[in-house]
Amino acid sequence: MSEPAQVNGVRFELDVAGVTVVGDQLHGTGPGYLYLHGHTSSRLRPRGVHVFAHAAATGQRAVRIDFRGHGESGGDPVNTTLSDLIVDVERAVESLAFRPILIGSSLGGLVAAWFASRHPDSIHGLALLAPALGFTRSAAATMDPVTGEPAALRQAGGASIAVSPAVARDA
Repeated sequence: MSEPAQVNGVRFELDVAGVTVVGDQLHGTGPGYLYLHGHTSSRLRPRGVHVFAHAAATGQRAVRIDFRGHGESGGDPVNTTLSDLIVDVERAVESLAFRPILIGSSLGGLVAAWFASRHPDSIHGLALLAPALGFTRSAAATMDPVTGEPAALRQAGGASIAVSPAVARDA
């Protein structure tokens, strides 16, 4: 698949409990998309670029955000919990003038599924791309039974990601 040309939307910032969440919006018609990226990714990585390119080519509205602790958004990725990411989506959806189709990739898919289960009337639809539905089980499994401290989560390819105890407990 060839890389689409970068489509730039209108940049915006949301204050989410004192943390700046950055995103951009592409104006258009239809119910519109809200793209949610995966862990350690950002809205400007290939999947986010493809969603915006598709929206531009079809005249659809689209929004994409960087979760807190990712991309251009503020926050500490080591201490960002799943609940924090769900709040990011709640605030983003509240700011929209439309009910979006959530498109969640990897961890963004898990967050989208949780958001949709809590707020089904706030969205128009849901598309999950390789959702990280096992993330919560993986995070909980990293807890040391003696100290209660988490070990690092391992990603595909063997890279590890540090997580705080709060992140593992929240999962």
